[in-house]
Amino acid sequence: MQGLLIAAADRLESVGTRIKRRADRRRVVNRVSLAELEQRGWSGVTPTFVLSTGRCGTRLLTELLEASGDVAVHHSPRPELVRVSRRAWEAFDEHPEMFVEVVKTAREEMIHEAVRYGQSYVETNNRVTFLAPAIARAFPESRFIHLIRHPADIVRSGIRRGWYSGQHAHDLGRIVPRPESHESDGWDARDPIEKIGWMWQETNRFIADFFASLGDDNRHITSRAEDLFASADECSRLVRFCDVEPPSTSRLATLISRPVNAQKTGDFPTFDAWSDEQRSMLRLVAPDAARWGYEL
Repeated sequence: MQGLLIAAADRLESVGTRIKRRADRRRVVNRVSLAELEQRGWSGVTPTFVLSTGRCGTRLLTELLEASGDVAVHHSPRPELVRVSRRAWEAFDEHPEMFVEVVKTAREEMIHEAVRYGQSYVETNNRVTFLAPAIARAFPESRFIHLIRHPADIVRSGIRRGWYSGQHAHDLGRIVPRPESHESDGWDARDPIEKIGWMWQETNRFIADFFASLGDDNRHITSRAEDLFASADECSRLVRFCDVEPPSTSRLATLISRPVNAQKTGDFPTFDAWSDEQRSMLRLVAPDAARWGYEL
């Protein structure tokens, strides 16, 4: 009985410590107003945004950050900007200021709140990927993480989730070839491997080109999901990039060892069981795979 009481007391103390820590984190440390931040052009504000195709470890990164230091991390904020991100991919150069205003309207209050409470703002929501140029203008000291995963794994996951089926909740925001491009020919009849593989290629090419346009290597970092899933050092590197102190080595090991957001529905074979024809489809639409060390 005494042992049970001691264990219960330890649990209560642990809960109390966590509650106190959360309360401490919510203490206002900077009374700057939103208007002041805007007037000074968001100088000194360094929010971090994760760019990816999705299904690349953003949920794990979110958990790593939540277990770390003082951070406001958002995996699925509202609005997620699903539809407008696709529109930015299609027409950012025609209406850049419009997209900048959309980003500010959707995120400035959240980032302002993080500033007030002395927290690092991190958004792991991949829906904002094609809004990256607008984010970079809206918040000039923003930083970006590019998460990338083997294209065959993205294709498999996407097929099992029904991407490009017209039934998935986020298909409204899924990019498709521009009408003037040769890739649009016969698009509707394409195999899902071709559609999702093309999306993988276009999304990661877009991110790489965006990083090149920033002209500041300190504002971006790239990581392969395979490394994130397996390496505590890689986890720590990404967390520190967000200006956040990573959790202990033992805590990192625990988080890595426990799969999060694993796909449990749908049926499609792993890459080693694909036919030669299926592999050829992917090689054709994802020619940059080798650029990131992936063999097809």
